[in-house]
Parts: sequence; C-alpha cells; structure tokens
Amino acid sequence: MRHVLDDSQLSYTFLDPPDDSWGQMLENGQWDGPIGMLARKEADLAVSAFVLTPGRSSVADPTTPYTVVSTVIVFKIPRERPEYFLQPFQTPVYVAIGGGFLAVLCLLLLLGTFRREPAGDGEISSEALSSTTTTPDLGEGLVWVWMMFGVVLSSVYSSKLTATLAVGDQVLPFTTLAQLVNQDTFTWGVMSGTAEASILKNSTDKDFKAFYQSAVRFSHTDPSVFSPDEEGVQKSKVKTGNYAYFSPFENLYEKWSSEICDLAKIPERYLTLPWVFYLQKGSPYTKLMSERITSMVDTGLVDHWIRQWFPESSPEHCSSPSNGQSNTRTTALTVRETQTAFYMAALGVGLAALTLGTELFIARLKVFLQFLLHRRRF
Repeated sequence: MRHVLDDSQLSYTFLDPPDDSWGQMLENGQWDGPIGMLARKEADLAVSAFVLTPGRSSVADPTTPYTVVSTVIVFKIPRERPEYFLQPFQTPVYVAIGGGFLAVLCLLLLLGTFRREPAGDGEISSEALSSTTTTPDLGEGLVWVWMMFGVVLSSVYSSKLTATLAVGDQVLPFTTLAQLVNQDTFTWGVMSGTAEASILKNSTDKDFKAFYQSAVRFSHTDPSVFSPDEEGVQKSKVKTGNYAYFSPFENLYEKWSSEICDLAKIPERYLTLPWVFYLQKGSPYTKLMSERITSMVDTGLVDHWIRQWFPESSPEHCSSPSNGQSNTRTTALTVRETQTAFYMAALGVGLAALTLGTELFIARLKVFLQFLLHRRRF
C-alpha cells in the first residue's frame, strides 16, 4: 500500500479499527471493522486482505482484485500411536502365527509320547529348544523348520517395521471437509468476522453448514475456536493437536510448516475468492487505486511480495511437511509409542511360560493318574 500511495504523492495516516472484525453486517444493519469505518466516513481507504463480497460492495467501493486466493484447512498430524509395533502385519497374520505356534506345540507333545524312553518333566520343551545331540529326531526336525520360518518372518517384520517408523506414505486422518465433519476426534474453528466465516454460516452446502454449526457447538466450551488472533490463538491450538483451522490464507500452510513439523492440510480447495481494497462509496480515488494495483499485478510485484510474506522453506529441525502426498521422514518415538514392544515381549514370555506349564501339568497329571491306577489295583 505504501508503494501505491508514495507513487501517488498522497499523504496518509494509518488507523486501526476499534474492534477485531474484518467487516461484517451487524444485526442492527450497521457494519463493524474497517468496512464500518468507511461507511461512517471515518477512513478513506481500507487496506487488508478483504474478500470481495456483494454486501461489502453495497457500502464501499472495491478496487481491482490484486490476487485470488483459496482457503485452506490445516491441522497437525496425530503422531502418538501405541500400535506402531503391531502395524507391520495385519490381524489375520498374527492369528496364523499363533495358530502355527499352537500346532507345532501340539505336534511336539504328540511326538514326545512315542519316545522309546519316557520324557521327564519339562524335557520336551528343553530338548526341543536347547538339545545339542546329533541323533536324528522328528521333534528336532520340526523345531528346525519352525526356526527357519521364524528367521524369515523376523526379517519381513524388521523391514516392515523400519518402513513404518520412517513414517513413509503416511495416511491423513481425513482428506475432505466431509470426512472432517463426520469424525469425532478433531475439533475445528475459523476466524470470526471474516467473509469466510459468513459464507460458512449462510451457505446451503451441507458440509459448510455442518462445519459452522459444529464450530458454534465447540464455542460453548471453547470460545477460542472463533478467535480472530490467527498467529497467536489459532496457531497455538493447531500446535496442541486434534484441531483443524479453516484459514482464509492459502499460503498460511507454507508459513506454519516452518514451525509445526507435522503440519498437514486437506488437499481439496474451498472458497477461491478475490482479494481487494475498499474505499468510501463514490470515492474519487477508486479509479486511481485500481490502475495502480493493475500495474503492480501485471509487473509481478504482488506475487513477489506474497512469496516474501509466506516463505516455503522449512528449518533443519523439521522434516518435509505433509501435503496429502507421499512423504518420508524419520521421527523419534515416545514411551507411549514403544509400549507395544514391551507388551509383545511380555506376550512371548507368557507363551513360553504357558508352554512349559502345560508340559509340567501333563507330566503331573500322568503321575497322578498312574497313582490312582496303582491304588485301585491294590
């Protein structure tokens, strides 16, 4: 704006609006924000990222649009997933492994009953797992096959786990506005007093209506979902997680990606709208401003400034941001995410104890049955 005014040799003074609104009609028919200041002739020119709307144009004159921007919905990808160590295989695979383990266990017990010499307590398990004899044995052959299967299975699991921990091809929790409004994990919000909030509120589109009505419901317990403080309150809520922010600035995603490493956005675009400046109704400066803006757009000055305001670079401590496409990055695991590994270790110890306990129980049961049979004979 200084570029326009300085070249026009006009003197000016910047004023801040008395409220935090961008300019919307109130219930009494009056306008607030900078648009209200123009309508009350408290200012000559409103300079900001104003969306061109019929309502605003009825009380103020718009200039030529200086850019066209789409809105964006940004959110932080949930990272803490305690099932990391279960992800390499699907449930049927684990069921098959468990079934195979039980089958091998039953076969070992069955083969143990055909031994020339009766097995002592715990000998089937101990000899199957740690025997050093070179004498051919069906049980040892079965265990050898099972161990080879375990080596192959562990190699597959290790490679799949490495790929999982690298967070490759990460799936977003939702990719459309419809999916967002139909889930119950995330809350969402939008800046109050903006044209985008007004469009969402008055839209006949079911997804837009559901978005705004749910935001109103969230505001009953958390009024900050409608906070106009984008760089403060709204960014903080996105950083905290489980919160989606409907921003009128498409380039905000690139800007925030440098601070929020797990930031993502819904790939679809909504509300592609032109940005303009507004002047008093019937202002003699409207034509002058429009000509200067057209000149800056044609020479690429506006695009150059926008790239400066919203840099696309990310700092070294952040990995590449997620934009709905395939993305690979490494991350440090939390205690909650590694707890599944301890659960699996406990499961392995439990299965080993169950196997040995079952064999000891069968051995004791045999002794008890023989004792009862011996008593009946005498």
